[in-house]
Amino acid sequence: MLNFIQIEVQKILEKALLLTPVSNDELLFLLNLDENSFEVQILRSVAYKISKLRFGDNAMLLCQTGVEAFPCIADCNFCSFGKSQFMHESWRITDGMINNLQEKMMGQGIYAHFLLFMHNSDFLSIVKAVKEAKQNLPVGTDLVINCGDLSKDKLQELRNLGVNGAYHVLRLGEGIDTCLSAKDRLETIKNIKEIGLDWYTCCEPIGAEHTAKQILEQILYANEYECFQNAVMRRIMVTDESKKRGQISLLRSAQITAVLTIAMLANKKISSIAIHEPDLLGLTSGANCIYAEFGVNPRDTHLETSNNRGYSIEKCKAMLIDCGYKYLMQNANKPILLTR
Repeated sequence: MLNFIQIEVQKILEKALLLTPVSNDELLFLLNLDENSFEVQILRSVAYKISKLRFGDNAMLLCQTGVEAFPCIADCNFCSFGKSQFMHESWRITDGMINNLQEKMMGQGIYAHFLLFMHNSDFLSIVKAVKEAKQNLPVGTDLVINCGDLSKDKLQELRNLGVNGAYHVLRLGEGIDTCLSAKDRLETIKNIKEIGLDWYTCCEPIGAEHTAKQILEQILYANEYECFQNAVMRRIMVTDESKKRGQISLLRSAQITAVLTIAMLANKKISSIAIHEPDLLGLTSGANCIYAEFGVNPRDTHLETSNNRGYSIEKCKAMLIDCGYKYLMQNANKPILLTR
């Protein structure tokens, strides 16, 4: 005989399998389940099925390049770039390196190339990198920026240069674990949407101290502003503070990914759901997108993350295939066959 929890989970998941949005209370109930429980294993399986119903056998592969690094004034206590824990000399990618990386992306089915900057990177530095990237951007690949807060005018200037989207997050602990303003972060998100750029976001950086309610609130604001992509990222123990607080398990991360997948049923404009960093549990719990990474990385202390934490394009493709995906999404074109 099923107990109360099992009956409630069954009721919620049957509704979700019809691609019907569930209530916030039901999402909170799912987030509060024990990550090691039988019910969460079922939840993850259902989320994987929901993702296949929405996106078919189509995955999205993205690449991110860290363009520069210096002690960042945002001083996020979970980021290797924060001015309190930055361990390197200031660094910027050399001229031509962006194009060299993009040559590796040619014919690989990369949906978008992300350029990563510091919160207070000089705008002219961003413009320079965008112009360089546009010179040799693979046909059909979008260009996306991941940078600090920007005005509507500056975002419009970047769009005029050929930028298609922006990654921006109102993060867990914003203004507490960072030196940034939640109001400013949200204002930039509104600017991104008003300019007409694709808005990529994420529920991050998730730590053991974050409650189910906090996580749900962070997931749901993405629906309010109709994100193009949502994602889940657990906090990596790359700083002394993050090591002190600890790290959630991949099982917990997969559970949150599954709940986010169900929560995104209310967002008809969602293109994909990503898991950071790439992992098999996330990709079998609703996520259908991962990133290959190059250059500097806020979750790494190496200046070239592809030699350490960053996954290669080839490894990402192999993971997607192992998790049952057959095609890579393409912008305005038919998906292409996913091969190793």
